[in-house]
Amino acid sequence: MDEELLVIEGLCKRYPVRRPLWGRAGALLPAVDQVSLRLRRGRTLAVVGESGSGKSTLARLLLRLETPTAGRIRIAGEDGLADIAALPAAELYRRVQMVFQDPYGSLNPRRRVWEIVTTALAARGGQTRAALRQTAAALLREVGLGEEHLHAFPGALSGGQRQRVGIARALASRPRLLVLDEPLSALDLSIQAQVLNLLMALQRRLGLGYLFISHDLAVVRHVADEVAVMYAGQLVEWGPAAEVIAAPRHPYTRALVQSCLGLGPGRPASAPNEAALEPRLQPGCRFAPRCPGAQAHCRTAPPPLRALPAGGVACVQSTELQGALP
Repeated sequence: MDEELLVIEGLCKRYPVRRPLWGRAGALLPAVDQVSLRLRRGRTLAVVGESGSGKSTLARLLLRLETPTAGRIRIAGEDGLADIAALPAAELYRRVQMVFQDPYGSLNPRRRVWEIVTTALAARGGQTRAALRQTAAALLREVGLGEEHLHAFPGALSGGQRQRVGIARALASRPRLLVLDEPLSALDLSIQAQVLNLLMALQRRLGLGYLFISHDLAVVRHVADEVAVMYAGQLVEWGPAAEVIAAPRHPYTRALVQSCLGLGPGRPASAPNEAALEPRLQPGCRFAPRCPGAQAHCRTAPPPLRALPAGGVACVQSTELQGALP
């Protein structure tokens, strides 16, 4: 399964600042800035970072819900990799689908489960309602639901059942790639493991590629093959998940791992505010205002992206930081 499924090259998305920010009227705020990633078939790439890091904007760009300022995204299909900007919408959504974070808000409460699951198929036409219901029943079986749920409305389902319906809907087009945007965060802990096991089983059976967006490193270290860490719109570290989590080289990754996994005095993730957004508009390393080891040159020049044997890091102190966490 070495087929490249997703190639992201130099992706940027900038938004105009609506009011002067630190005297920078008319500035463009980079939500995603020069991000490049690759994902192979049957693999899981986790994109992690605190709120406001740009990971959800990255997902929206991949689904063409936003238009990039620069860069390109290519997704594999029957004819190989193709730029999503050139694909008709129907073809794009045959290649990639999304499972949303909120199983309560992502399903139309006025439609029955079988109608929700077959929305994309019905839009293409060519199938009777009876045939669509049969297809829906088969999809529900794939996600561990029975035919008794076909005619139910979302309000009659539990959170875990709703998320399974969302997964079945995503599978209806037989995509090669699923974007999973915090798919477990709205679920009870007792249900999270069930849904996670389902996703892993589907991946093994169907050869799906997953772009797994999360802030939960405890989950990521169990499911991801590779991990990409984002901070203030940029990639700061990426590589094999086991290596990045066990021995992070970037100070932000290190603090994130320590905070999320309780391995030391890491700084907890904070909600984005003007102070958190300000580094995006300044020269130098964007993490420098929060980095305990920042030096003068860190605030004036952006760190180069340094390639590693497997992955990379954007930090001039990465060699000094190398090593396993206590």
